Parts: sequence; C-alpha cells; structure tokens
Amino acid sequence: MYWPDSTGNGPLLTDLSRWLVSRGHEVTVVCGFPHYGRDEVPEEYRGKWWMAEQEEGVRILRVHNYASRNVGRLHKALGYRRFTLTVVWGGLRAGKVDVILVPSPPLSLGVSAWVLSKLKRAPFVYNVQDLFPEAYVELGALKSPLAIRFFKSLARFVYAKASRVVCVMKSLSEAVAAYGIDEHKILTIPNWADAAEIAPCERENDFASEHGLNGEFVVQYAGNLGMSQRLDLVLECARQMADENVHFVLIGSGAQKDELAAAIEEGELENVTLLDTQPRERLAEVLGSCDVAMVPLAAGMSRTSFPSKIYTIMASGRPMIAALDAGSDARSFVEECECGMVIDPDDGGQMLAAIRTLKRDTERAARMGEQGRTELEKRALRESSLAAYEEVLEQLARGV
Repeated sequence: MYWPDSTGNGPLLTDLSRWLVSRGHEVTVVCGFPHYGRDEVPEEYRGKWWMAEQEEGVRILRVHNYASRNVGRLHKALGYRRFTLTVVWGGLRAGKVDVILVPSPPLSLGVSAWVLSKLKRAPFVYNVQDLFPEAYVELGALKSPLAIRFFKSLARFVYAKASRVVCVMKSLSEAVAAYGIDEHKILTIPNWADAAEIAPCERENDFASEHGLNGEFVVQYAGNLGMSQRLDLVLECARQMADENVHFVLIGSGAQKDELAAAIEEGELENVTLLDTQPRERLAEVLGSCDVAMVPLAAGMSRTSFPSKIYTIMASGRPMIAALDAGSDARSFVEECECGMVIDPDDGGQMLAAIRTLKRDTERAARMGEQGRTELEKRALRESSLAAYEEVLEQLARGV
C-alpha cells in the first residue's frame, strides 16, 4: 500500500519514501492502485493495467491489483498471488536500482523481491510488519499442518535470501532468528507516527460535530475491521452501556464490516456509529474526536505484531484501552509509557470495566493522553527510525 491509502503500511511507506527523497535519494515505489477499504479503485485509475505518476518527488509505478474491501481469505489469497506477479513486472520497469525494500505481509512479496534482486543484481531488505504464518495460526485461520509447514518453509527461504531483515519489534527479530537466520543481518526498527502531522486538537472539532459526537463520552476504534480485532466485544460493551451516555464509533474497512453492520442493526445499537475509512488529512481530528481510543487485539496477535495505531493514538494525546498479550512488546511499551489501560485479550469484562473507569475518572484519562504525547515526542521514534532505514539502505547500496 502507498499514498493515498491511509491505513496499514501505506502511511509509513509514504512517509519513508518522501523523507528519503528529502535526503537526496532517488526513490521509485512499485505498488498497486489505491484500494484499501474500497470496493473498487478510484475512477481515475480504472481500466488500466499500470500507470506512472510523481508525488512529492517520489516516482510511483502502479500495477493492477484486486480491490474489494470485504472478501474471504480465498479471494484475498488469489489477489496476493496475482499481485506477486504484477509487482515483478512493475519492478522491471523501474530501471536501475541500488537496493530494494519490500514490506510483509503478504509473505509472497518477499519472493517478488528475491526475483527482482536476481534480475537487477541488487540486494533486498525484507521488512517484517507481521509474522506470517504465525499470525494466521494464532487466529485459527490456518490449521492445516501441511500448509503451515509450506508457509514456514517459504518464510525461511525469504529470510535467508534477504540481505537484511528489518523487524518492527524485538520479539519479531527473535522469531526470525529462530528460523536459523544469521542474527547479524536482522535489525529491529520500530514503526512511528508523525507528531507534527497528528497533533492533539479540540475534542469537539469539525469531525465530532459532523457525526453528532458532542455531549457524549466517545469510545473509538479506527483501523482494520478484520479477524485480528475483537470488535464483537466492543459491540457487547456498547449493548451494556446503552443507557450510560457513551457513544461507540467504529471507523475503517475490512472483512468483518458487513457482519458488524448487521450486528449493530439487529441489536438496535443506537449508541454505535460505523464509518468508512477516513482521509489521511483528517486523521488528527478523527482521533481527537474521542475520549478514549481502543486497541482490541484478539489473543495471540500482539505476539506477532505491534499495532501502529498505538503510536497514532499517542500522537493525538488521547488515552487508550489496549487488549495486549502478557509479555508482548506492545504491552510492555504501553505500560512503560503509562499512556492507557492495558487489559487481557478476549476479556469483555475487563474491557467494560476499563471504559467505565476512564469515563468516571476523566482526570486520569487526560493524564494518560498527555503522557502518551509526551513519551512519543521524547522518544523521537520517527526521526530515529527513518535515519535507521536510511543507514541500512545506504550500506547495502555501497556493498557493505
């Protein structure tokens, strides 16, 4: 994903590419047409198999991809397979390159990067955002022992062929090393949020007014409406708090969106609003329109990923309620920063109690939000992470 896709890896890769250009590097991005959270690509991209454009000094080569926001795993898998091939085709049109950077998921893009690295005689960096197939195993979405062995073999192949493997948290780096990969080529570089782009704003802002969110305590989830999130528990909290002047707002797209919409209608949950993914330029006021933000990960998921929304919530100056596995990097980070309440995954009772606690103790909630913003600024994750990526890419380009 890449600009103008506003969620997932899109904003991070867009920020990194623009920053590298500002540092004097030439950057070409090979990606699909804008598609995340859409039933079809925007009109200006339709009917095309590829196109080239420039944005903020970045050369963008877009290739055809399957766009549908609510599809099953089979359709998504077939889309990934086709995209794996079209990315190679697009990469061949990029001309000479010194180094290739590819994100995961999907795992298949690592194969695309390996093919291109061979054809262009350039090293490639594999960026692990989520651990696959481990994440799907945790979710129960991948159960076949044969399939698990196949994907683990594919992951081992990609890790071994990459010149560097960059993971977004320490536990992912350890998991990659457990595949027998040389630890010297594994690096940990955290994700980040742009504290200048996402600044704290008034609670009663334009977005809140547009959606009638003033005068109530607002609990918000913004992100992927998929299997990795226990949004059913959020709806159950909404049902139990129907008479407590609390409004729940779910923002995003994903495989569970239609199911959530049906559950809201069937349960007559008038205190729940379901909205599409919002434009990136409105992110600050979207996040600022709530009193508390949710990170409701399913059990096991924070062992294989670090939700980037933790950083964006911190940037917005809002407190969070985060369902994170004990011992996970994400849980330790939130607890260390004291920027929200941490609960156990899949525990609706703890979730309900945490919402009621922050609604009752608004001073505590405000302190958590302020602490999150302070910690994000103090740690300067964006600056250090961008510089770390630049160093890795420059070293490989010089043959180091």
